[in-house]
Amino acid sequence: MSRSEERDLLELVAFMLVSSRNLMSEPPRYGPLRLIEAARRLIEVLERRGIATAFLREIKTSASEMPTRLMRSEQEFVSALDDLVESVSTRLAALAQEGADASRGTG
Repeated sequence: MSRSEERDLLELVAFMLVSSRNLMSEPPRYGPLRLIEAARRLIEVLERRGIATAFLREIKTSASEMPTRLMRSEQEFVSALDDLVESVSTRLAALAQEGADASRGTG
């Protein structure tokens, strides 16, 4: 692992650890925002390495919009988060099916 890669990953881990500590004294709604930010930052690391898929870039775009959604309406935020989770779940199921098809020689 290069120093640059290690730094990128260590910065993400540091963000997650500091966020965990800060959440002890922050409002409860900060928790979801911090997790979304961690996902967004992870995708940025993957982009810098040239391994982020178009789907991951779409997630990053959606994640970037989440703080604004929460400021407008908690209901809008929850709905958008539900949509994002459903989208990721659907993609994971499709990838699992593709893997199963490939192992059976039908894909």
